[in-house]
Amino acid sequence: MTLDLLFVLLGALAAGLMSGLAGFGTALAASAFWLYVLSPAVAVPLILAASVIAQVASVPAFKDQLDWRRTMPMVAAGVAGIPIGVWLLDHLPADTVRMAVGVVIVVYSGFGLLVRMKAPFPGKRPVADGAVGFVGGVLGGMIGLSGALPVIWSQFRGWSPAVARSIYQPFNTLILSIACGAQIVAGFFTEEVIWLVVYAAPVTLIGTFLGVKLFSRIGADTFRLVILWFLLFAGAGLLVQG
Repeated sequence: MTLDLLFVLLGALAAGLMSGLAGFGTALAASAFWLYVLSPAVAVPLILAASVIAQVASVPAFKDQLDWRRTMPMVAAGVAGIPIGVWLLDHLPADTVRMAVGVVIVVYSGFGLLVRMKAPFPGKRPVADGAVGFVGGVLGGMIGLSGALPVIWSQFRGWSPAVARSIYQPFNTLILSIACGAQIVAGFFTEEVIWLVVYAAPVTLIGTFLGVKLFSRIGADTFRLVILWFLLFAGAGLLVQG
C-alpha cells in the first residue's frame, strides 16, 4: 500500500465517522488528509462522492426524525447556489475559498468554546434560513462544504442536536447528491477519481456506521462540544492548507 493510498483510506474513515456522528463534516474531515496527497481537481469530486455515500448510508438511522418540511426551503435555495459553486470551482482559486471559510469557522468555533451565549436568532426566519441554504449550495458545488454553514446556523438558532440534525441532514444529503451529479456532468469524475471512490467507499461506510452508533450515546452538551472542537480543528486545517 502506498502512502498516498493510506492517506486516502484514513480520510475516508475520518469522513464517514464524522458524518455518522454529526450529520455533516465529510468534506472537512476528508480534506485534512486528501488535500495533502491529491490535487483539488481530484480531491473535490472524491469528497463529494464520499459525502453522498456517508449521508445516504446514515439517513435510514434517522428517517423518522427528518424534518423535510422545514428543510425544503433551504434545499430550494441551495440548489440555486450549486451551479454557481461548480462554475467557481473552475474560476476561483481554491486556496482563497479555503482561507475564507477557514477564518469564519475558526472565529465561530473559538468564540463558541469560550462563550456560552443565548441563541440570538430563535423563532421562524425563513428568509435567513434560505440565505444560509443558498451559500451552503454554493460551497457544496465548489468544494463539498455544504454542511458547515447550516451547522453553525443551527447553533445560532438554538436548535437541539435532534432538531438541528433533522434539518441539516436531509439538506446535506440532497445538496451534495445534486452537486455530485453536477460535477459528473461537468466532467470532474475522471478515471482516477472513480478508482479512488472504489477504494474509499467501503471504508467510508464503516466510519459512518461507527459514527451513528456514537451519536446515540452522547448528550446534548457533549454533542455541542464535539461539533465546536471539530469545527475548530477543521477550520485551522483549512487555513493551513490555504
